Amino acid sequence: MINYDSDFEELRFILNSRMRSKILMILFNNEQNVDSLRGILDKPASTLLHSLHELILLNLVNKVGKYYYLTSRGHIFALVMYKFLSNLYFINQGQKFISDHSFKLIPKSLIGEVYFLVNGEYVCSDESDFSKPLNEYLDINSLFLGFIVRWNVFPS
Repeated sequence: MINYDSDFEELRFILNSRMRSKILMILFNNEQNVDSLRGILDKPASTLLHSLHELILLNLVNKVGKYYYLTSRGHIFALVMYKFLSNLYFINQGQKFISDHSFKLIPKSLIGEVYFLVNGEYVCSDESDFSKPLNEYLDINSLFLGFIVRWNVFPS
């Protein structure tokens, strides 16, 4: 069962520190030692070691030898943070799109950055098959047995 109070406190603890958040994002890509983290973040080793110790206590980071890496829990947490930040960036950059629901308003450079559009497919009707989007939607949903979120955008 979800414990919203403790889960929220843990999330707030991570996000209240740019250092802890940045370390999670860096370790999401690859394991690092303190020297490489110092080079990337331009912070003293003592600051990094303090943040790393806090992340270890939360079971988000582990250390083997001189290298720090994300635990399975840390990897999931960093992935969720990455998705959240990608979507937040899109929302902040795409206010007009969100209010008008027009893909023409999304800059092409931004489309590749929107996490919930990754692996998406644009399906539109044509003169010969007006119900093509609906049929495609029903075909996909009939194959899927789990939870799915669909965002349907209809032309104005």
